[in-house]
Amino acid sequence: MIFAPSRYQRRIFRFMEHGSGHGIVRAVAGGGKTSTLVEVARRYGRPGLIVAFNKPIQVELERRLRGSTMLTRTMHALGYGALLRRLAFSSKSRLYLDESKYGRLAEEMVADLGVPESQRLRAARNLRRLAMLARLTLEDTQNQGALQALCARHGIAVGEACLPALPEVLSRGMRLARRRHVVDYVDMVYLPLAMKLELDRYDLVLVDEAQDLSRAQLLLAEASCAAHGRLLFAGDPAQSIYGWAGADHESFERIRVYTGATELALSICYRCPRRVVDLARRMVPYIEPRPGAPEGVVRDTRRCRLAGQLGPGDLVLSRTMYPLVRLCIALMGQKIPARVKGRSVGARITSLLARVAARDGFTYSALEEHLIELMEEELAELRHVGAGEHFVSDVEDLYRCLIECALSFTECHSVGELEQRIAHLFAGRAEAVILSTVHRAKGLEADRVFILGPEQLGHAPEGSEAWRVQEERNVKYVALTRAKRELVFVHA
Repeated sequence: MIFAPSRYQRRIFRFMEHGSGHGIVRAVAGGGKTSTLVEVARRYGRPGLIVAFNKPIQVELERRLRGSTMLTRTMHALGYGALLRRLAFSSKSRLYLDESKYGRLAEEMVADLGVPESQRLRAARNLRRLAMLARLTLEDTQNQGALQALCARHGIAVGEACLPALPEVLSRGMRLARRRHVVDYVDMVYLPLAMKLELDRYDLVLVDEAQDLSRAQLLLAEASCAAHGRLLFAGDPAQSIYGWAGADHESFERIRVYTGATELALSICYRCPRRVVDLARRMVPYIEPRPGAPEGVVRDTRRCRLAGQLGPGDLVLSRTMYPLVRLCIALMGQKIPARVKGRSVGARITSLLARVAARDGFTYSALEEHLIELMEEELAELRHVGAGEHFVSDVEDLYRCLIECALSFTECHSVGELEQRIAHLFAGRAEAVILSTVHRAKGLEADRVFILGPEQLGHAPEGSEAWRVQEERNVKYVALTRAKRELVFVHA
């Protein structure tokens, strides 16, 4: 197929071929961001680097750029390479990935601080989460006020005794990397900057999904650009929905100001029909339908009628995980192929099951009672220590998923059997109804998209900060713009 660039794409190509300085592209959902970056890379014709948001996108970029001189990497791969060169001393050396690394370090620290044993698990979890966010945001760990603000924003209840321990936790993490080559994924982004490592540099660096960069990732991308090279970022600020996970909610604007980049646009949505674009325009006024876009279908339905309307290839979205797990179990009971997207969520649910099973006096026959009791205890404690309501809701959602599984899979008679059934919910199937939270649906699209509980989208809790209010509006925008042909709002 011959590539026919839009007027927006032609301006980007002219800027990259005849202009100077860095650039940043403000795209819309379905705006052809990736295709534009691929075409920029092809036209460049010399060695360069294109940085992908995650591994699946990187693999797809590599396929599309096969035969070119452009390298494709994820942010983590960039940092991994720099760490490997710095820490490895022979061709057989390697780095050891350990995602529990900072969990153990936090547990050691709270024990050293004399935190009462009954409070250590919660304190260690909060300290570990703070260590993750501090590395992604590059917060000054000596600035107690800044750390307290970070805790308040993310609902982390770290006591006054633990907060000053953060620098020591990060220091021990760096020593583990230096001496034993043990890292986690965040280390791959953070340590090359903290250790001032030299990265391979390129004359052209293209960065996708710029709206979701953390401060550490932005500096890593900059460190990969040659002194007189050029950076081109592309992103959609209206799809910035990962602030809770350390992404900089002001990333797009911060990049533009920090790098002095020229702002360009990709405002045509090639994915959605006109009626869906009309809905999206209420949140993003500059989004345009593609020339000749079909009218499309936007309609409502009831939850009780949903199963009869779903088939393989359909995408079902929800703000939270519990409605998806419940629906998936119902669909599988009716012999309709279905799966929930998010293996890591399945792992969190089975990890919670293991915690419940380790309680004193646990019996499988009383699993539901144990779950409800533990949930009430944990939620009460989170609220008591001032954890953010969004974090409390996430924990409650996880418990509700496990309780639903325990009540539904009555054929299970042991923890092991229930674990297998839960894993089956999240197992990949080529032809199935895909159920996903909105956060996990970024990059997905389908001819037909069903949104469960649409009234839950776009609303932040009363009293929320401005960035969280905007992020909730962005969640709604992401959900609406997955549909290629038909969008269905599913009401209770």
